[in-house]
Amino acid sequence: MPFDCTKLSTSGYFNAWKSDTSTAITSYQGKATTTQADDDKMLQLEKDMLDASLCLSTAINGLSTTSSDIADLNQQILQKSTELSQAEEDIAVAKDRVAQIRHPERNTSYYESWFPIDRPVSIFSLILIICITIFLTVFLVLLVFSFAGMDLILYIAQSYNQASPTMTFIMGQFTVSFWILLIAFVAFIVFCVKHT
Repeated sequence: MPFDCTKLSTSGYFNAWKSDTSTAITSYQGKATTTQADDDKMLQLEKDMLDASLCLSTAINGLSTTSSDIADLNQQILQKSTELSQAEEDIAVAKDRVAQIRHPERNTSYYESWFPIDRPVSIFSLILIICITIFLTVFLVLLVFSFAGMDLILYIAQSYNQASPTMTFIMGQFTVSFWILLIAFVAFIVFCVKHT
């Protein structure tokens, strides 16, 4: 009976094949004389036994690599679990950052306390703070000079006016108050454009 490797996993197939083969060998050994047909049958049986041996070796090798496959799968599970926990931590950090960006007023640190400034500080806010600081500093310095009895006077030499009548005309048209109002107007327009 030829050995069918595809039926190896079938229950009882190998034992039945083994008993049939053993019976055939025993009957061959018990014969006093053998014919050519008996010899051919034994050669076929030898070939079937070699096929069965190769099939069993392949099955055993497959089973021996199963343990290493399981170890590899366990290693992959551990690696994926580590990557998953790292990804969860990254997602939590990203959520906190998004919440900070969307609603910065809800999360204040002790550095910010009560000071009314947008968070994160925008370029416009920085420029506004610097301008207010410079204005107040100059105002306080001039106030201290006034209290000390010192008056600052801006004097433009006549030679400058005579040398450039065009400049005299421009300075006569655009006074200091005009430049202050122009700067305030430009700042107001920039503020409106950025916050709409």
